[in-house]
Amino acid sequence: TWRCFQKYSVLIFWGSINDLMSICADAMSRERLTFRMPTVIFIPNGPCTHISIDFCNICNSLIAMANIQSLFIQCISFWYRYRVLHKPTPNMTILNAIVLVSAIPNIAHMLLYTKTKDYDPALLSAVRAIYPQTNWTGMYLFGFSNILEPRNSIIFGYFFVAVPSLFIFLLIMRNRVSEKRS
Repeated sequence: TWRCFQKYSVLIFWGSINDLMSICADAMSRERLTFRMPTVIFIPNGPCTHISIDFCNICNSLIAMANIQSLFIQCISFWYRYRVLHKPTPNMTILNAIVLVSAIPNIAHMLLYTKTKDYDPALLSAVRAIYPQTNWTGMYLFGFSNILEPRNSIIFGYFFVAVPSLFIFLLIMRNRVSEKRS
């Protein structure tokens, strides 16, 4: 039993690293998400604005990636718990490999998500329409000028496919673990 906890510490470690990355990126960007169809606008208001708009964009993408990776790690965690109840536990190297392999689609998506967001003047027009009283001079804005374009829909749509899929897997594994323990 002690060995199971020792191996499980790998998942706690990766979950902690992921959370730390998300917290730091969020603290740097402190952004607001605004919609005015078909426009999606991110308005950073944190320390990243003292560095560059590209850095703010990267922080935004890291937050998104970390949120999905957190679900992956939770799914792996419940899979591990289920596995402990049925079969020999995988060793720490295998657990590390599973976590790292699960990050590959997120890293790829993060890179595409970062590159796909625009710094388009259409974003400024949209926020002026939403917040006409605000002076937008010198403010950083980035996002999707038209979320309905196929490329943008696919990149942004990843969240609407990945998150529910991971939640369903998480619920199934949680129920299997609960059934086995009772």
